[in-house]
Amino acid sequence: MKSIFFLFLLTTLAAVNLASNYPATGEVTCTATSCDFSVKIIGETKEFKGTSGSFGSGRSSLSGVLSAISVSNMYENTTNFNYDLEPFVASIAFIDGTGNKLGGFAGNKDNPSLNGTGNGNGKWG
Repeated sequence: MKSIFFLFLLTTLAAVNLASNYPATGEVTCTATSCDFSVKIIGETKEFKGTSGSFGSGRSSLSGVLSAISVSNMYENTTNFNYDLEPFVASIAFIDGTGNKLGGFAGNKDNPSLNGTGNGNGKWG
């Protein structure tokens, strides 16, 4: 029984370590009616574009790291996203149609007053 648990633990740890990290940038722009999100891995041509309900007005640049087990899977299957913008940090999770997290962005933002938590629709293109 201990060996089965140990094998499960090793498999889980290996899966966690399979994710690759990529330097990424982005932007959040909000108006009174909606917020537009964009994220791009530096050096790549594809860009994520998403929209959510508004949580303020203004713009913030993002700089950080995107982590994904399979970037091509994330590019092809992202339909939704979750976000958490705090005064100086931002996190965005890229989600498929069944609720699975395909990748995530974590980094800094330069506008401490543009804050919100929620979700929206978006895709890579």
